[in-house]
Amino acid sequence: MKEVKEYITITDDTYHYTSGYFTMNKWTNNGDILLLRAKNEKIAKPNELVYYSVSEKRVKEVLYTDVSGYIVYNDIVYVLFDDKLISFNLNTKEEKVVFDVAPQGVKWNMPHITSDGKYISLHSRDEDAGKFISIDAETGEVYISFQKTFLPPFAAANHGMICPTDPDIIFFAHEGNTEYITNRLWLYNKRTGEMRNFTKQKMDENANLVECFGHESWAPDGKGMYFVKYPQSPLKPTGLCYVDLETGKNEVLFSGYPYWHVGVSKDGKYLLADTMRGCFDGTDLSEVVMADIAEKTETVIDVVHSTGKHPCHPHPNISLDSKMVAYTIRTEENMTAVRIAILK
Repeated sequence: MKEVKEYITITDDTYHYTSGYFTMNKWTNNGDILLLRAKNEKIAKPNELVYYSVSEKRVKEVLYTDVSGYIVYNDIVYVLFDDKLISFNLNTKEEKVVFDVAPQGVKWNMPHITSDGKYISLHSRDEDAGKFISIDAETGEVYISFQKTFLPPFAAANHGMICPTDPDIIFFAHEGNTEYITNRLWLYNKRTGEMRNFTKQKMDENANLVECFGHESWAPDGKGMYFVKYPQSPLKPTGLCYVDLETGKNEVLFSGYPYWHVGVSKDGKYLLADTMRGCFDGTDLSEVVMADIAEKTETVIDVVHSTGKHPCHPHPNISLDSKMVAYTIRTEENMTAVRIAILK
């Protein structure tokens, strides 16, 4: 397992920084990173998308303001605003409008992209709307469009993520109180029109839910998903899980900590996770853990302060070459900041 060689904390007296949601790549090919910052700690607009040079340890450039979301692919950053989705080439500085949001009448959220960079998925920011689309990144054509909501009180369908290897498939989650959601994990298949809950959460003999699932990431090969079986699940063990999409069989891979979110490296070798430690011991602490899937080891690379509220969830994610991990922390000065662990 890799060890930490150096920590870099990205913070100042003026701006709160965040590395954003853990399933959206924000690393460039040369190992730099794009971050959001704002003068208010909620990282709510007006905010700025900034280019941070890891080697120079400084913000090199402010790219855009009033950003709703972003994702990086091969040194092209796709930037989502309230009225459009654009592509921006970090090398040539060329900008192109990919998708005009306004005619859709929906505020979109959380861009995800296929591994070949050809399709981008979005889902509606209004949780009860449950609308999902995929867009051709070259033409701007809406490739997939569908809607799903559930019965109240937990009507929300969200966390939409296009399959990295099959643009016809979108994952989405049944959001809500995880102690009561019995059908968290869903797929939509454009080819068949099928919408299905692809792995079953267990119940006891009295029909009480004993498995609480959440915070999912696609496996890079598109054949399965990683997710968290939350520590409050009555049925043990809990932890970082994998589900095979063809069979629906799921298993707990790592259970050493009270896990919260899980992401995966580009090569599929490592899982990156944070923990709910503070929810159980009365502190505001969270471990940042790197799990080696082949070696079956869990290594704490940092213990950080977290407010437990967005955007100060650690949400760790790993660079494209698996040499750096970025995550959001709370500093002693009560600033939301980003820390990068550089690995040996």
